[in-house]
Amino acid sequence: MFRGKKGFDRIENAFQKVLTNSVTWLFCDPDSASVIPDPLDTHMPLKRQVEPEITKDMTVAMPSLNPPIYGKDTTDFEEYSQDLHEWFSLVMLNSPRISYEDTIDPALSRYRPPNNQQKCRLVKMVWRGFIPPAWAHRFLVQIISSSPRNVWFALSITGFPEGLFNRANDCLTLRLPDSSNEYILWETS
Repeated sequence: MFRGKKGFDRIENAFQKVLTNSVTWLFCDPDSASVIPDPLDTHMPLKRQVEPEITKDMTVAMPSLNPPIYGKDTTDFEEYSQDLHEWFSLVMLNSPRISYEDTIDPALSRYRPPNNQQKCRLVKMVWRGFIPPAWAHRFLVQIISSSPRNVWFALSITGFPEGLFNRANDCLTLRLPDSSNEYILWETS
């Protein structure tokens, strides 16, 4: 925003009369090499790089990823997709309920992985921070193009809530095993 542009006087007035106390600001600079020296450096910013957290060799009780065969009853697919979404959500939360060795008392937890479970080792990568949608899109395209056709993967993206009492926006994409062009997409808000 520049002097003479619409709204500049309001912002200038807000900084002079309203915002008189120290305020912490949060910036996302996707092109960090654009200006040298960075004009924010004089304010001693705390810079964070978005790095992945990698969890290897998670031994889990994994449900079958094969969807029910299409038939008369559409509730089968509904139940299948709800169970899978719940299971993937528990993976994202590092819940002990998905562990293959989990022996929780049924009185304390009613959750059981869906039927036809098998022992499986997973690798989970998590990025936390400001991530532009274009980066997430490129990452999904990269996973699709570099993964063998018979391998499944899931990509979960969670955005910030749009208001104080709103839930976050989530998107979970699952490529089914042994089907190169079949995906399930859950979008919740």
